[in-house]
Parts: sequence; C-alpha cells; structure tokens
Amino acid sequence: GKKDNFWEHGSGPCGPCSEIHFDRGEKYGPFENFEQASDCDRIIEIWNNVFMQYNKTKEGTFGIVNVEGDAFSDIQVITPMKKTGVGVYALNRGLQETLNPKGAKKSERVLSERVFRSGDKVMQIKNNYDLKWKKDADEGFGVYNGDIGQIKEVSPSYVTVDYDGKIVNYENAMLDELEHAYAITVHKSQGSEFDTVIIPIFWGTEKLFSRN
Repeated sequence: GKKDNFWEHGSGPCGPCSEIHFDRGEKYGPFENFEQASDCDRIIEIWNNVFMQYNKTKEGTFGIVNVEGDAFSDIQVITPMKKTGVGVYALNRGLQETLNPKGAKKSERVLSERVFRSGDKVMQIKNNYDLKWKKDADEGFGVYNGDIGQIKEVSPSYVTVDYDGKIVNYENAMLDELEHAYAITVHKSQGSEFDTVIIPIFWGTEKLFSRN
C-alpha cells in the first residue's frame, strides 16, 4: 500500500513497489531496519518492481490507470520468453480464460494442451502461399507468418479465421500453423504495430539478457 512502499515521481503513472534486498553479512556493518538500507554497504537492493496501476495528477490526486481499446485489435501483450509463468504459453492460457472463456454458444476444439475456441485471437506462424482466402467478392492465396486474426467458427472438419476481413478455412491437418496470440514473443512482434503494448518485466537467465 501507499503507506508501506509506494513509488511516485511528480505526476504520472505510479503504484505500490515490491523490493528484494540481499544482506551481505555483519562484516559490512550493523543493520537495524530497512529504512537504513539505502544508506549502508551491508544491504544491496537486487529487485525493485513497481506496479503502475495509478495515475497521479498535477494536483496530487490519484486515479486508476485506464488502458483503452479493443483487447483483440488495439492491445497486445508481448513477452521475451515462451516458457515460465510469464511466457507466451502461460499468458495465453490465462488471457484466453479471461477474455474468451468457455461458453454454451461457443464452439471449440481441443488439440493436445491447446483449445481453439470461437472468438480466440490467433496467429499464423509460417508462410503458406497456397492457403486460400475470401474477402467479400475477392479471392486470393497466401497467409503469412505473423498475421493475426480471430476465430469465427470451429466445426468438426475446419476452423475459420478472419484476418481483417479475409476469411480463411483451416482443415484439421493445418491447425499446427496456428497459435494463440493474446500474448506473443518479442521476436514474433517484429515489424508489427499496436496502439497499446503490455510487456511483463521479470528476471530471466543471464544468457538471455546478454545475447547479441
């Protein structure tokens, strides 16, 4: 809470702060409480995470930060990793259940650990120059790696995806070309534009952070 540990700097986004400190031991001096942590050599701060859920006005009042826009077309969650609790696999499962939960009027298909459900946000993950699409009276071929669309129908023999008006039918054998896209990797987002981006900040392996 604000009384315990709260980060703010002038006006703008702010919120409660979570810190992790490392105690180097008695040989670096005495230590009584964490109010002294910033003024001694014994305690090292190794983690500081601010949950910026509030917005402070110039008048000093606080309000909740609102992220406006359509969760499917305007807002994109991007994360560096596929695994871990904040990787694309876990985030997509959680976001699917929050944004597009199972419903009596929704059709779905269970494939191993994935569930494709009508209304889901999905991405084509490889170039397919032979995949046919229809848009009103126009027809053509080609759906490409990184294209994001929304599932409109799930039937026993195919899944229908809408790519900004281009309607594509995926036969069951082609569903390995689709992934959920509520959250995508930084790599997959390259070349794309979104009105609002949400990126989780977390600790990872040293190799990932030092890679050229």
